[in-house]
Amino acid sequence: MSDIISLIYKHKHSAPSLASPLYSERHASFSPSVMASEIFHARPSLFTWAINLVINHVHREIYDLTSKDDDVHLRASTNGRRADNVNLVTWEALGKFSIAGLCEKYKTRAPVSWHLTESMTTSRKNGLVILKKRRPHPIASI
Repeated sequence: MSDIISLIYKHKHSAPSLASPLYSERHASFSPSVMASEIFHARPSLFTWAINLVINHVHREIYDLTSKDDDVHLRASTNGRRADNVNLVTWEALGKFSIAGLCEKYKTRAPVSWHLTESMTTSRKNGLVILKKRRPHPIASI
């Protein structure tokens, strides 16, 4: 299926020509206000469909990451409510925190979101990823 979609997307007639009366499709390959089914040409329609598919997936991953987990949320105080079921900030809890651990959690629990943010923060030279010493991209992704 990916071969077929790729052939459709790369076909010379899949994008609007410069003489096309469809101004929005000629000047914007993606518009958040237009549904993919309303787009006449294949390339902008496929692009819009793919972006919306990824957006929905990333939204679910981020929601799962930010849901109330014992190991993610710490409270400064309980205000007298549910003191037995709340993780309070302690030196022990702060000592367990590590950026590397957070990176691993994000990589396993939100792989698409991680890949997108990592690819936006990586430095590249001739197409190859460069890991910087001062500001490595995994840390910058967090």
